[in-house]
Amino acid sequence: MFEHPAVLSVMELGFSKDILTKVITVYRKRHGTDLCAEKLLHIVWEIEENYDMDVIPEDDIIETKQANHNQEERECERTCEDTELTKKDEITKTKGIDELTEENRELREQKICKVCLDEEASIVFLPCGHLVTCPMCASALRKCPVCRTYIRGTVKAIIS
Repeated sequence: MFEHPAVLSVMELGFSKDILTKVITVYRKRHGTDLCAEKLLHIVWEIEENYDMDVIPEDDIIETKQANHNQEERECERTCEDTELTKKDEITKTKGIDELTEENRELREQKICKVCLDEEASIVFLPCGHLVTCPMCASALRKCPVCRTYIRGTVKAIIS
């Protein structure tokens, strides 16, 4: 309640929180919940002119304090919800990173020579078209390691 810009601007003029609590109670009864610094100031002046500080019943002040407490609880709940959403976002991002890492590993695995597991596979076997070995391992093979057909020719694939 005392963090609202309209209330802060009236507080800067030197009015106490006790006066402002009573002023806000009167304001809310007259104008609703949207606070306006100018209207708050007019109510402060009315109260000072008429010395009506004691005219406001204690029940109204208690209601204002309860309303403030409820508002603080709602703000706390919103903060908790925001924190939970942030945690969920972080978990989702972590899962996304894990999935990308796994996909990257699988793609690297697909590019590696299936015979020596060291070099990048760059030789395509003819007639089957399998791309599974590096040049060193391809020269030692007579059959395709995938489909076991006789290799009639090879082509070096340039993968960029």
